Amino acid sequence: MVLVPDLRLVGGFRFRCLPGCGLCCFTTPAVAPSERPRLIQIDPEVPLVEGSGGWATIASRPEGGACHFLQDQRCGCHAARPSTCAEFPLTVHVSERVQVAVVLTCPGVDLSGLAHWADGTYRQDLHNSLTSELEAVALEIARAEAGGELRSANAQRRKVERRLASTGRWQSEEQVRRLLRGRTSILIPSDIDAGAYPDAEDELEALPMFFEPTKGRVAWRAHPAGVEFLTLRESGGIESHLEVLDPPRRPPELLSSAKASLAGYLHYVLERDSTIGVAYYRLLGGAPGLPSELVAQDLRFVAGQVLRMATLRRALVSGRRGALTASDIENGIRATDMDILDRPTVGLRL
Repeated sequence: MVLVPDLRLVGGFRFRCLPGCGLCCFTTPAVAPSERPRLIQIDPEVPLVEGSGGWATIASRPEGGACHFLQDQRCGCHAARPSTCAEFPLTVHVSERVQVAVVLTCPGVDLSGLAHWADGTYRQDLHNSLTSELEAVALEIARAEAGGELRSANAQRRKVERRLASTGRWQSEEQVRRLLRGRTSILIPSDIDAGAYPDAEDELEALPMFFEPTKGRVAWRAHPAGVEFLTLRESGGIESHLEVLDPPRRPPELLSSAKASLAGYLHYVLERDSTIGVAYYRLLGGAPGLPSELVAQDLRFVAGQVLRMATLRRALVSGRRGALTASDIENGIRATDMDILDRPTVGLRL
């Protein structure tokens, strides 16, 4: 296990938290045993949902509401916030190595650098705008190392390798990438269907969300007439029903800049260890094929999700028609990336 984290997926990104966003606060952050006393000192009545080993999560408000500490779009425990909050928009995946990546759903992350990823080029520069987040990541990794979590994740990965190798279906992460690097542009689907959307009966807290500057925090779900968009209150419940839109059923035209941004994003997704971990997870569950074949299928799925949401977000905000721009693709990425990261994977997410 290489304990020095791989930061190549952090290079080239700038970050500035957007005032009034609060999107990342619509969650239930994990609280380590050592973090609990400071939170209780701030609020003795903090609602903690107990987990194992002294860990807990901060309960969110009911009906899709935000974290208990979010008040008027400001964090009420910022100085003592849990490490999972302090490291955002960074995410850590542990398998063969410790890899740090960026959560591209966050509207404070500048996505303009994605176009440079289309040819597989790394941007090595680390910006000062992520210094405090990287410090939080280092503390989280040290804590996971001390608790044996890194060793367990690495042992799990080696077990998966042995199981897949015994059936002749093993390909390492780097083998998969070598087969698919430089091919992301041809993985953009030539057709598109209505896709799958959260069920209309799902609880509000289970709905995916994105931040739209003109409308606030927007969630969406299936509707008999298409896809419904709505905003949620910080205190819980639906604030407003925005619109019901018919999802696209034909592939949208893409400007060249949009193609470059989408190809770059697909390459970035390919470079995430968690993505190949999803393929391993599916293979263990009985999916046919090789890891590279499943990852290629997955990248087409991801591209389809981005194109659908890019088209719908543009219709929601402006109703504008015509070819999708790079900005439209970025909006599609922001609406889907967190859900892509949340899928079951072989490995550990810190």
